[in-house]
Amino acid sequence: MTNTFPKPYINTIPAMSHGLYVFDKVVCNTDNGADRVVVLAVCKCGAVQSLLVEPCDLHSWQSGMLAQNAFPYLSEAEREAMISQTCPACWEAIAAEVPEDWFGDDQ
Repeated sequence: MTNTFPKPYINTIPAMSHGLYVFDKVVCNTDNGADRVVVLAVCKCGAVQSLLVEPCDLHSWQSGMLAQNAFPYLSEAEREAMISQTCPACWEAIAAEVPEDWFGDDQ
């Protein structure tokens, strides 16, 4: 299963600013027939990541559960998109700006 949605669906959504957008329409797009909702994570650079998550997991995360526990079926990059709405390319750029000695000598 891929966690992407067809571009025509995304193109019907008005221009979005940086943030997390949850669509309440439930879709069934998994091998086991589990319900999923569409979540779009919009990075400051304008990149859009579409994710399919289970509604109960989304509620658990919004109620304080750690993302890795709420969404074990998402990759680390997908969970980071949920948390910070930062795309992998922007994370690479941020990491490149961190000095090598940032963490001290014990790293």
